[in-house]
Amino acid sequence: MAYDCSGSLLLPGNGKRRGLGVGKTNIGELFFKERSLRLPSPWPERLKLAISERHLRLLITALIILFLVVLGAALFLQLLQSRSSHIALYARP
Repeated sequence: MAYDCSGSLLLPGNGKRRGLGVGKTNIGELFFKERSLRLPSPWPERLKLAISERHLRLLITALIILFLVVLGAALFLQLLQSRSSHIALYARP
């Protein structure tokens, strides 16, 4: 059996494709089912922590953006400091 790059089965002879047989319910379960991550708690009965997959993705994205902004600001401040020390060192008296 031969498959193309999209995972479809290539039929011999006429070159028509046939899908792998993933039903609509399976696709819906993969992409639209709301899953959550349950975090361990020191108080099992009192506090049950859970974060949904969507909120976890948003949290990770926000943390990456925050990291990149802070990194850019640090590089910019380092550039300004380096430039001012270079100008002070090579300034004509």
